[in-house]
Amino acid sequence: MIKVRDIKLAHVAAVVFLIWNLIALSGCSVFMAARQPDYKDLKVLDRGAPRSRVIAELGAPILTEERDGRKVDIFSFKQGYGKGNKVARTLFHAAADVWTLGLWEVVGTPVETIASGKKMKIEVTYDENDRVEKMDYIDKNYVLKGGRPSAIAQTPSGEKEHSETEAAQNRVAAAETPQEVQPVTESKVATYSEYYRLLYKTISHAVVKPDGAARGTVSASFTLLSDGSLEDVQILESSTEDTALRNVVDTAIRSSAPFPPFPDDIKAEGRRAFTVTLEFKN
Repeated sequence: MIKVRDIKLAHVAAVVFLIWNLIALSGCSVFMAARQPDYKDLKVLDRGAPRSRVIAELGAPILTEERDGRKVDIFSFKQGYGKGNKVARTLFHAAADVWTLGLWEVVGTPVETIASGKKMKIEVTYDENDRVEKMDYIDKNYVLKGGRPSAIAQTPSGEKEHSETEAAQNRVAAAETPQEVQPVTESKVATYSEYYRLLYKTISHAVVKPDGAARGTVSASFTLLSDGSLEDVQILESSTEDTALRNVVDTAIRSSAPFPPFPDDIKAEGRRAFTVTLEFKN
């Protein structure tokens, strides 16, 4: 004869099993809180900081170019949270799941979806020694120069007066969504920006994601000679640790070579390093 106590124990075990399976799901608040983006220390953008330190903290830039003899990087990332904050949120969601038998996910998951960090776009200009000279924080509503935000003035017609800021925003948009800009063919390449878009497009089309590969972002630096021939490829440390994805990007760059010759505005350099960042989603 089955005892009431045995039934209760079986019920409790089933509930516990259900809750922990729920917590193990990648879409639940516990997992999401633990996987929120990390906090980026923006002190690395102080004047005089070396470029290597900036990249180590913010990851690989989405675009690198030269203006007036100065190297310029554009970074796009999410400003996240410190370890203490993430641990506290993870434990809170776990406790709430247990206390409510998993019903907390109705609230917790949307909260973590919304509080997934603030997207930031930053333009960093370096001096001749590759040290930070100035920093512009690019946004739709304001630009942060040297760490201080200033609103973008609006004319009566609603047009932006800060053309420099608008141009920077356009460069970021082009770098982040190369598939949405007007196609660039080899015959139309006349400037560095057009050449970079062509490189990105060519490499992106050569990527073949293997079946079962995880999500992740891979950043690669590669050097080209002025005739478009490939000199070397390096997968940056900020990339995902997934070997399959890293190999995919490395192969895509090597198989795309040789690339078209440099446009006139950079042909005199002889060789140049480029950086591309590719994001893989399930």
